[in-house]
Amino acid sequence: MIKHITFSSIFTVFLGIAFLFYGFRVSMHIAYILAFIALCGYITLYYKNLLKYSLSKDIKLLALAFIVYFCISLPPLFLNHGWQDSWRFQDSFSRFLIFASMLVLLFKFDIHIKEKVFYFCIFAGGIVNSLLGLYTRILGADRICLSNGIFQFGYFSSIIALIAFNLFLHHKSSRLIKIFSFITFTLCSIAVFLGISRGIILGYFMGLFFSFLIHLAHQNFFTLAKKTLLLCICTCIIFMSIPAFYQPLLNRTEQIQSETKSFDGTQQNTSIGYRFKIWDNGISMFKLSPIFGMNIKTRKELKEEITQNSTFKIPIEGDEHIGESHNETINALAKNGIIGLLGLYFLLFCVSKVFLSKLRNHHYLYPSCMLSILILYITDGCFNTPLDSKIEAPLFCICVIVFLKLFEQKSAIVDKMKKY
Repeated sequence: MIKHITFSSIFTVFLGIAFLFYGFRVSMHIAYILAFIALCGYITLYYKNLLKYSLSKDIKLLALAFIVYFCISLPPLFLNHGWQDSWRFQDSFSRFLIFASMLVLLFKFDIHIKEKVFYFCIFAGGIVNSLLGLYTRILGADRICLSNGIFQFGYFSSIIALIAFNLFLHHKSSRLIKIFSFITFTLCSIAVFLGISRGIILGYFMGLFFSFLIHLAHQNFFTLAKKTLLLCICTCIIFMSIPAFYQPLLNRTEQIQSETKSFDGTQQNTSIGYRFKIWDNGISMFKLSPIFGMNIKTRKELKEEITQNSTFKIPIEGDEHIGESHNETINALAKNGIIGLLGLYFLLFCVSKVFLSKLRNHHYLYPSCMLSILILYITDGCFNTPLDSKIEAPLFCICVIVFLKLFEQKSAIVDKMKKY
């Protein structure tokens, strides 16, 4: 029989593949599929020998939120025979059913997340992939992403940087952890800026600020401020000392300012115009099908009606816009209607409720990590659709599961020590 502790290490490595090789899009799919298959296989083989534990209210609530978010994708598949043409646009929601199962099994059979193994995946993945990304920028790449998407690479970089920031600020982190956190934060922060995604950069700064406030409730202000300034100053010095790093960000900022000032609703091919066009059409789709949203098949059939019902009267080009509304709320309304919006907000509410309740505990590190990531997703959700992505959505679920499990493990250790 494989020892419980050995399997926990194997399971953590499988999940860690997503972070170790995040410059490659396929790594996410390999990571959670391997982890889920291994988990199911281990429990099936050794079911009789494994201890079973009751699930807490928090676990049940999160599992329910994942399942509800999956279920909201089902009605559009069956309305007007939408399954014939819409499955690949609803496919991202199916991941939530997998992660709901993973969450329940992980806690039911007390499979651990190995903290040191997870840290290794975070640090190694962050340092190596960000360095490769910076190298491609020096070679002339416009927006770094390696073999992943621009948004996907930006999300991994920002999440790893947020975790490193929390680890560096935490007063109980060892010197070695702080050194690696410092290096990882600096490199991944620069990688975030070189992705030049406005929503992700804004969400990243909001996550950093929220993390700072959480740590401020448990530490001295001046000590915390010195740590934060050290990270920010060193990152800025490196970033601003190399023209290949800061020049694309300056150019992008000037482009955005120019487009914003001149936009009148007709320049659909600009970055700003593109978003207004698909937001406008997304709202039009919601008006035509407010309860369950509109699948691809129906959207194609009502293409002219959607355009005439919109404000700018600009026709939709291509099928991809239904899943790329560049706004989480409008995307939910367009694809899944009021039902979809309620499912989205229920998911965000449940995650925030569970982790905010953990802040009352002295082990605030892991709740702080997850809440800062949640702030990133909510903020960027005004400009993108991360929870309707085949990469960012599973990444969100992995973070929820890992940080909740690490928190519970740490709390259990302290409870045992109090007994003795």
